[in-house]
Amino acid sequence: MIPRHALPLMIVSLALAGCTQVVVPEKLATSLRSIQTELALGRGEVVQTTDALRNLRENKGNDVKPQYVTFTQRLTQLENKVGGMQIVGNISREKANAFFKDWETQISQIQDESVARSTEDRRKQTIDEYTKLRAKIQELREAYTPYYASMNDVRNAMAVDTTQQGAAAARPAMDKAIDGEKTVLERLDEVNKTISAMIGA
Repeated sequence: MIPRHALPLMIVSLALAGCTQVVVPEKLATSLRSIQTELALGRGEVVQTTDALRNLRENKGNDVKPQYVTFTQRLTQLENKVGGMQIVGNISREKANAFFKDWETQISQIQDESVARSTEDRRKQTIDEYTKLRAKIQELREAYTPYYASMNDVRNAMAVDTTQQGAAAARPAMDKAIDGEKTVLERLDEVNKTISAMIGA
């Protein structure tokens, strides 16, 4: 026997369980899969660059030049990957804007008002999901910016001084970047998770 006072809570729970994630149309999903692929590659670069920086920081020898060279090479590859991600993101955003505009045009040609209304609701739901994704991407950018700035500070600080003392002088920036990796990866994974839900993966 279910207590009467528990019924409203059960009804709300069942209603929420009936809510489903909005899966975007295939044309938009294709663009999102491209972003997801770039994110996976970018994540790998973040991990490897941070590992190279960690190795530089932990090296106790007098000559840390080999570790510095490896770190700068990894950082350059990270920069290239992020630049590629930015291009893919811009193209995908342009495609999405064009897609939503075209969808609006198609809806305006529907004669049946109820169908036009339900299709427009579907379009708005999709736009809302895409807006949420863009907010997640912005949060990722906000985490990446200080992380990358600290990485760049290490590179610049040690450009002409690859001694242990030079590394010690750059240590605060190393610590910041290494500490910042966790937030970057968490937000990157959140973007990836959001895209997976949107494409029904």
